[in-house]
Amino acid sequence: MKERFTIAAVQPDSVWGREEWRNAEVAYRAVEEAAARGSELMTFPEGFPGPCNGPLDSGGQLDTPPIERLRELAKRHGVYIVGSDLEPSPELPAERYGPYSDRQVWARR
Repeated sequence: MKERFTIAAVQPDSVWGREEWRNAEVAYRAVEEAAARGSELMTFPEGFPGPCNGPLDSGGQLDTPPIERLRELAKRHGVYIVGSDLEPSPELPAERYGPYSDRQVWARR
């Protein structure tokens, strides 16, 4: 096990509502930059890149869900990424409680 590694704590400006899909593009660029600087672990704030408040399907603006793209970037760069999005609750009715924020780690393997 390595004794040292580099972490990138990413705190980007967020876009909300119908334009929230733009957060995914910000996240992709941040991962590329952090990986180029030697970071092995990148962390994003809760609800980022989302979607967290906008349309759950990114309003049709993205070809793939942000989670899938971040998984691909983690594998390509051999890094770990921590981010979140919204997931339907498996235990609570969505019409009453809506989705919940879900933290996920995307591994380099």
